[in-house]
Amino acid sequence: DTAGNVLYNITKQRIDPLTLTEGQMVSADIDPNECGTKPVHERMEDLYTMIAWNPQSKVWTIEQEIRQKTIVEGTEPVTPFLSIPYELPPGEDYGRGLIEQNLGDVRSLNELTERILDFAALASKHLFAIEADLDRVALEARGS
Repeated sequence: DTAGNVLYNITKQRIDPLTLTEGQMVSADIDPNECGTKPVHERMEDLYTMIAWNPQSKVWTIEQEIRQKTIVEGTEPVTPFLSIPYELPPGEDYGRGLIEQNLGDVRSLNELTERILDFAALASKHLFAIEADLDRVALEARGS
């Protein structure tokens, strides 16, 4: 709505009807015997899920349907979906999403992570050195 509150979400998934219960298959007019003989890619069906906010009862109503037939109905006090509304800047025709609003912070975090990894790579490089008495080594080389 104009206040930025989420009123409903609709999703579409492809599912194998054999994962449904018998009651759900009957509700959607799906014959389990016929589905069992088809290969998986041919028996996939579209599952639509709609959750809608009911302001009077203060609950989310959930409906799922296959083949335009409802197979699941229920309510939840808390939405099962993460809904982030777009922020509409004044004078713009489109909204800005969560990532676009925080893009500068995301880029900075990415750069800092890369620098930390570079530092860790440098810090893990061990160079071993042996301290030698150069005067003694030179004398031994001359045979003295």
